[in-house]
Parts: sequence; structure tokens; C-alpha cells
Amino acid sequence: MTGPIAEYVRVLRERWRWLVWGALLALAATTLFLFIRPPLYRYDATVFVRTPGDVSRVLDGGDSYAQGRARTYAALARSNDLAARVVADLGLEVTPTELSERVTAHNPSGTALIDFEFGARSPTEADRIATVLLSELAATVRTLESVPGSLVPRAELVVVDTPTPAARVVFLGATVPVTLLAAAVAGLVLGATAAVLRSLFDRSIRDPLDAARISGRPLIGSIRGGPADELTPEVRAILHRLLAALPQPGRGVITVVGAGPGPTTSDSAVALASVFTAHGDSVVLVDLDFRDADSTSLLSGLDVPGISDLARGDAAASNAVVRTPAGDFVGVGTTPGDLGSPAASAALRSTLHELRELYAFVVLACPSVTTAATIEAESDVAVLAVRENATTEEQLRQVSPLLPANTVVLFDARARSNSIRKSEADKRIEATD
Repeated sequence: MTGPIAEYVRVLRERWRWLVWGALLALAATTLFLFIRPPLYRYDATVFVRTPGDVSRVLDGGDSYAQGRARTYAALARSNDLAARVVADLGLEVTPTELSERVTAHNPSGTALIDFEFGARSPTEADRIATVLLSELAATVRTLESVPGSLVPRAELVVVDTPTPAARVVFLGATVPVTLLAAAVAGLVLGATAAVLRSLFDRSIRDPLDAARISGRPLIGSIRGGPADELTPEVRAILHRLLAALPQPGRGVITVVGAGPGPTTSDSAVALASVFTAHGDSVVLVDLDFRDADSTSLLSGLDVPGISDLARGDAAASNAVVRTPAGDFVGVGTTPGDLGSPAASAALRSTLHELRELYAFVVLACPSVTTAATIEAESDVAVLAVRENATTEEQLRQVSPLLPANTVVLFDARARSNSIRKSEADKRIEATD
């Protein structure tokens, strides 16, 4: 598979929902159109131009004569005079012009056949129109082809194809199933086109090497597939590279910061804490997202003492730590404040120093590079979290110059983590020395 084709296939596989939504929307629009538009039914019939009179005794058996007459009578079938007689016979509430527009007659090349299609608002009406119109047309042909002194006309019409039951048609004579199938295919094509166009203008990061190149920081690995607490070879490689980046083997404070808003920071922080826990290390995860009402907070809205309470001296570490699947956890606290003031920053650094003494690893989920810069002195390494198809190139370029020098890149290609939830808040433990 060539490069461009492989790229298109990759885009369609990643954005398959666009194709599904395109087909569903096209089907929904077509179905609505079918409900709104008055129904039209089609009745088909085929007749043969027979030459029973003296014309049949010519060299070709009257075949040339029959073919010429077939073309003529196919045109005659749409005449207003013929339609007016049908309207009068059936008492239809349509004009002759409207009826003639519902009649289609076609003579296949090289034959003496005429294929008819009759349209009406109901199957019964279509059947009646076809029967009467063919009868009136046959009578007209018999009159035109009659020869004085001859018992039979030179040509006459004979129905040779038993008409099928009237079928509802929608567009260009297509039936409802064919129309719905065409709508679904058109929706798939439009969805695929939209997905490809979106990918052309989408500047989100899809390759971990691109994340490292744009940020100018080393890549420690990519988390893909299953949960990060499964020590697969890929996860072990991330752990090994991260430990190698720490100045002190087996211990350190790790600041996780994302480029742009969203859950990327918290998800990646949970992933790293889970890796250390699965490895058997003593670890605490600290939420520094002081935007209490923001949905990106790991445990926002809980009435549990957290980092803000510890920083103000209103609570002890033993009362702020809760047990989670990712390890011990310290939330933002009951009354989150602003880290920008010198007093708050000093208190936060003191609290982090205390947690460093209690745990081998302290993982900090920072909401912004500003917060990361505030605690840069207490952090041993910064991890820039990049989410596949979410973090954009522009976000990386904006945040990279503001990051600490000791920053590495972690590429996260998983679905959003659900490791930490409020149900875990009651599983508190006392932190031990």
C-alpha cells in the first residue's frame, strides 16, 4: 500500500465515526424527505408492435416497419390528446399535461418493443392509468394502421410482459430501498470526505516523535492500549527512562503538566502514579488544579482536606491522604486558594518537602506551566503530557519555552482515565513515616 493511500486509510480508521454519522444523517434526511414528499408509485409494462397484415409478407417479415412504428408510438404515448382521453375515462383530478408527464415510453434500439412506466399517487391508480392508457393507445394504433378492405391492421400493440405490482419510487425512478441505499453510500462518501478534509486542517499531534520534535524535549515513551498499571514492556521502558531522568535513584518529585486545557494532565499524572504503584514503590499523587469547580480536577468538589489545607497548616498529612487505585492521593482541599502569592508558594513548597520525606515518589498534577514554574525548585523532573489527537502543535509551541529545563515528554494515546473517582474518598489511610 502506497504512502498516500495508507495515510487516507489511517485517517478513515481513526475518524470512522465521521463515516457512521455521515451515513446516519443522510438516512435521516432521506427518511424525512420520504415522509414529507407525497408518494409516487410506478407501474411497468412492455408492449410489442406486431405486423399481422400485408406488411408481414415483405422480405424481412415487417421487422423494419415494426421498429419504425415502435419509435413513433413511443412518442405518441405522451401526447396530451391521449392523456385527455385517459383523464376523462377515469375521472382523474389531474390535467392531461400532468398525466402525460407521469408517462415514460422508451423503444430499445433495434427492437419492436416499447417499455412503459406509469406514475401515480397510489398503486391502484397506477394500475388503472396503465390499463386505460394502453387500451386507448392500442385503439389509436389500430385506427391509424387500418387499411380499407383489409380485415387486420398493418400494426397493432400486444402486451408481452406481465406488469409487476406498482412500486413506490422516489428519485429518478429509483425505489425506496435503492434510494435509502444510495443515501447511505452518499453519506459514507461525504463523511469520509469530511474526515479527510478535517485531518488536512487538523494540527493535533498524532505521532510521539512529532511531540518530541516540536517541544524540543526528550521522549520517554507512549502509553497505548490498556491501563498504565499493567507493567508491559512499553510501560517498563517509560519507567526506566523516567527513573534515569531523576537526579536521585529511586526517589523524586515529578511534576506533570499538559499543553492546553482538558484532562490530559490529570490522566497522565494518574498513569504515572499507577506505574509506580504497580512497580511496588511508595507514591503519592497530588492534585494542584486549584480550579475547584473545573471538571479536570481529579477529586473536585469533595469535602476532604487537601493540599490547600496542608499549605495553610489547617490539616495534617495523615488526614489529607486517601487511598486510590493509583496509590495514595492528596486532593486540592476544601478551600482552594491562589498559588500566586509568595506566602502560598512558600507554604506549598514546604508541604511538598514534607511529602518528599514520607514517600519515595511524589507525582504532581499541575494545571498550567505557571504552577509548574512556582514549584520548579521542589521538582526533580517535569513531564510534559501530550494527548494524541487532542494536543495541537500550536499549544506545544506556546508552552515549550516556559517549561523547566529538566522536562521530558510522555505521549498518551489512551482513552480518558477513570482511575480516581469520588467513591474512593472514604478509603483514607494514615501516611506513615
